[in-house]
Amino acid sequence: MPIVEQLNGLLGTEAKDLTILQVSLRAFIVYMFTVAIVRLGHKRFMGRSTAFDVILGIILGSVVSRAINGQAPFFITLVASALLVALHWVFSFISFHSKSFSELVKGKTHILIKQGELDRDELRRNHITKDDVIGELRMFANTDNVKDVQLATLENSGQISTVLGTSSPRIIEVRVEEGVQTIRILL
Repeated sequence: MPIVEQLNGLLGTEAKDLTILQVSLRAFIVYMFTVAIVRLGHKRFMGRSTAFDVILGIILGSVVSRAINGQAPFFITLVASALLVALHWVFSFISFHSKSFSELVKGKTHILIKQGELDRDELRRNHITKDDVIGELRMFANTDNVKDVQLATLENSGQISTVLGTSSPRIIEVRVEEGVQTIRILL
């Protein structure tokens, strides 16, 4: 076991006895290890922000920080963090194949507006006011008129996505100069 003793000497074993060099080395190793396991966990871990993903981020941050500051055994903490990412991957895999499991761990979407009409029961169930929806429409759909919206959905990430309705095209006539042909622009 000379390797284990060498690593313990290099990384330290007791939080109160760690030097700045040992903490720095621990931080470097934990950072590189965490980048590697998050990359193995695929893009969805930090690419989307469902509660399912946020929980992993919070727990993973808490666990790996203990490895850096010596509050928990170094290698056991790294194994635990790898297990968390593997568990997230397994849950994601199961969620891909089972809609009911996916809804259990990730939640489901809710239709808030359909064909320009607010679903007030759905708003009430999700604790969203009409003003909340209008604010989201202004910020992300460039409208404040519910009638302009074909579909608005509360996604499992908590964001509201919108599909604007198609209105009939408008034609604008533009005259450049007197005697020059009129230009028609279809909007």
